[in-house]
Amino acid sequence: MSEQLDLFTNYGDTGGYVNRPASVARALADIASGKLSQRQDDLLRLLDTAGAQGLTWRACGSALGLHHGQVSGALSNLHG
Repeated sequence: MSEQLDLFTNYGDTGGYVNRPASVARALADIASGKLSQRQDDLLRLLDTAGAQGLTWRACGSALGLHHGQVSGALSNLHG
């Protein structure tokens, strides 16, 4: 994969958030800044190299410097 993929946003046109003002603001900022798109692209590239066994959210987060919510939200959107 050499080009950046389309953005997947199944959760209210965001990457997901909890019902807290800071979480909603972060979700919207991630879209506006391109962070969500980059995160999804990075996860797909990482998983593409993982082989048939795949990776846990923790392994993905460790490799990319992301916390559970960032990994889970991006993967949920990609899965959807």
